[in-house]
Amino acid sequence: MQHKKIAILGFGKEGQSALRFLKKSRDFKNAVINLLDKKIDEHYLDRFSSYDLIIKSPGIPWHTPEIARALRKGVKFTTSTALFFERAEGTLIGITGTKGKGTTATMLYRMLKAHRKNVFLAGNIGVPMLDILPRLQKKSFTILELSSFQIERLPYSPHTAVVLDIFPDHLNYHRNFSEYIKAKASIAKHQTQNDEMFFFTHNRYAKQIANKSSAKKHAVDVKKFALFQPNDLRLLGPHNFANAAMAASVALSLGVPPGIIKKVASSFKGNPHRLEFIAKKRGIAFYNDSAATIPQATVAAIQSLKKPLLLIMGGASKNVDDTPLKGAITAAPHIKKVFANMKLRDAFAAALKKAEKGDVVLLSPGAASFDQFCNYEERGNAFKKLVKNV
Repeated sequence: MQHKKIAILGFGKEGQSALRFLKKSRDFKNAVINLLDKKIDEHYLDRFSSYDLIIKSPGIPWHTPEIARALRKGVKFTTSTALFFERAEGTLIGITGTKGKGTTATMLYRMLKAHRKNVFLAGNIGVPMLDILPRLQKKSFTILELSSFQIERLPYSPHTAVVLDIFPDHLNYHRNFSEYIKAKASIAKHQTQNDEMFFFTHNRYAKQIANKSSAKKHAVDVKKFALFQPNDLRLLGPHNFANAAMAASVALSLGVPPGIIKKVASSFKGNPHRLEFIAKKRGIAFYNDSAATIPQATVAAIQSLKKPLLLIMGGASKNVDDTPLKGAITAAPHIKKVFANMKLRDAFAAALKKAEKGDVVLLSPGAASFDQFCNYEERGNAFKKLVKNV
């Protein structure tokens, strides 16, 4: 079907990528393309019925009343993720989970790259997937970090699906935890018997999602993983060892030699804003864990750093239960002081004043950044700047 009038709903990073794609695509030649975004028009949700196709950006929930009404009336919606899956050549490896997606995806990418595979990394990790579409070939491997926003209602699943730890998250976006799980399950529900499914055995929600797949299942038990040990890694914490074990398990299945896998895993320093060591000044170590936007991520950081700790945390609520974090703070004798729900610069100054030689100052918010910053990257970069000026 030739669409004559198309709207891009939301003009952030993915919306801009969708526009580039439409302008180059033969499928949408001669189509009239309009942009619907609150920064352009405050009534941007009122005109859906006048379009043949609407490309929805991930940040706008499907249950938005105007979208729900338009769907009931038969207005056709799609997403950048769906457009990509419809057209992508080669093997698609999708990675989802509440936390650990970026670390696992990047490690797996480097393992395949070291084995000289034609491999790409895209999705929620920063590169919009439609941007790499023209470069894909039948022998390509594309590793996609997939958020619940990107795959909710997606009518496709990747050839290889990877499900990491799942915890309650984004309950300020999804109506409840069940809807969040259902969104994540899109990675599994359209797989066939020719596909592959990797999941953690220790997480019941990961197993629940894996059970919706018809693919060959690979249960990854971190306790039985033996190719390398936690002490072989530069990454801190049992959660990062689990992510490395998952990346290694997928790489092994794709024929990457164990020696290459171990070499990549042992040299990987981690992604920015994820328990990232920044500097040591005045004998004090500074770590940036701004990507910790849920309580469980901060719990993992606390458990990974055993030195005397000054913790900077707090931010915008995602409507998730913070009981695990309260329990972890109470049970952690190495936490000297917690600085919560202050301006970042004020919390940093207070932590610096209290810190002594041998201490760790850790930014691990356990909450979203939108109270003070546009995203967790901006928050993490602000912390780095404060450290730099010490």
